[in-house]
Amino acid sequence: MQGWTRRVAAVALLACTAMAGPAVAQQTDFSGTFSFQSGDLDPGPRFNLISGYADSEAVGDGTYLIVLVATEYQQTEQSSRRVYAVQDCVGRPSGRDIAITCEVSMTTSTTNYRPDNFLLRPSGDQGLWQGQVTSNGSAEVEFVLVN
Repeated sequence: MQGWTRRVAAVALLACTAMAGPAVAQQTDFSGTFSFQSGDLDPGPRFNLISGYADSEAVGDGTYLIVLVATEYQQTEQSSRRVYAVQDCVGRPSGRDIAITCEVSMTTSTTNYRPDNFLLRPSGDQGLWQGQVTSNGSAEVEFVLVN
C-alpha cells in the first residue's frame, strides 16, 4: 500500500508542477502584440495621453525587441492635435517587471517628439501588464495582449 501511495503522490506532484509552470511563464513573457493606453500625461488644463500598439519578440539574451506605434493626443480648451510615432524599443526584464526604452524612428511631429519609456508589471495571467510611463511624467499605462 505504501508504494501505491508514493506513486499517487508523485503523479499529483507532477500534475501540480505542470499546471504551475505555464501560468508563471505566461505572467512573465512579454512576447506578442499588445494594445496600450496611458492615463493623462499632463494633469492640469491640457489633456495629453498616448495609445497605440506594440509588437514584441523575445531574443536569445533575455531581452525583447519591440516596435511601438504610438499616437499622442493633446487637447486644450482652444485646440487639439495628434502626433504619430514609430519607435524601436528594447524591453529588459528585472524580476517580474520589464523596463522598456525606446528610440523614435519616425514621427509626424514638427517639433521634437521624445521617446516613450515604460516600467511594467504583469497583472494576472491573462496578458495584462500595468505600470508607468517613465519618460513623460509618471502617468499610469496598461498594455493588453491582443494576440
